[in-house]
Amino acid sequence: MKEVNIIRHDCSVGLGSTIMRALHCLYYRDPSKLYYFDFYNLDYSDKNVWNTFFNQPFKDQIGTEEVKANYINDIWAMGDFFLCYGRIQDEKYGKFQFKDEQRVNSIRSLVSKFVTIKKDIMDPILDFERNNLQNYKVIGIHKRGTDLFSNGHARGQSQIMNLDYIKRTIDEKLKQESFDKLFLATDEAKCYDELKNYYGSKFLIKQPTFLSPNNLGVHDLNRNQKEEERIKRGKEMIGDSYLLSRCNFCLNMRGSNVSLFSIFLRNDFNYSFIDDDVNYWY
Repeated sequence: MKEVNIIRHDCSVGLGSTIMRALHCLYYRDPSKLYYFDFYNLDYSDKNVWNTFFNQPFKDQIGTEEVKANYINDIWAMGDFFLCYGRIQDEKYGKFQFKDEQRVNSIRSLVSKFVTIKKDIMDPILDFERNNLQNYKVIGIHKRGTDLFSNGHARGQSQIMNLDYIKRTIDEKLKQESFDKLFLATDEAKCYDELKNYYGSKFLIKQPTFLSPNNLGVHDLNRNQKEEERIKRGKEMIGDSYLLSRCNFCLNMRGSNVSLFSIFLRNDFNYSFIDDDVNYWY
């Protein structure tokens, strides 16, 4: 009889943070046991949010074998490794280094084996990739703004990441290397509008995602929406992370789980960070 650890976790956060919490659990899993995520995040779904967007990591075994259930209600008691809110570190080794290939690949192996996006969500993302990224040399950029700088982990530092800086950073990379397209992932309407005007709609590409018109985060704006709209926002976030991972080079943000998830979906180290000067607090 196999034992299955049913991990119960309820927290309304960005979907990227939910994914990082799942990776935390997988990192500390007992290899002799099966795991089932019973996660709730009302910013994206009224039901088990993991089942809404992902397949269960052991779905092929749970239900086909006789199991004994154990319940884990405190995911942070599983170990001292933290993968959320852009805080990637552990007490033994210190700050997680994103250019440390061995350590990044250890997380990538967990994602590849246990974090599988549902087919109905992946199909339109793959269609977008075929129509917009495939056969082009693409540079990607992720600009996380809104509440991160207004009242979040980088509050009061928006000037460090203003749009003039973003354009200079992109332009510097374009001087070093030529690209056919620029893929933008952002939560800010003003960022998309300015970059589209600056680079033109033929060079700039973006998913048809919802963008915040103010300093409220997308997941904050989700809370008063019908479940159908909240699920749509989650699909958009997953799409942005996946498509960033498919770019030939990416300008990421270490303070955003959208960027971090995209790094763990990549199979190379063709990326840098645009927010190295931001002092995140946790």
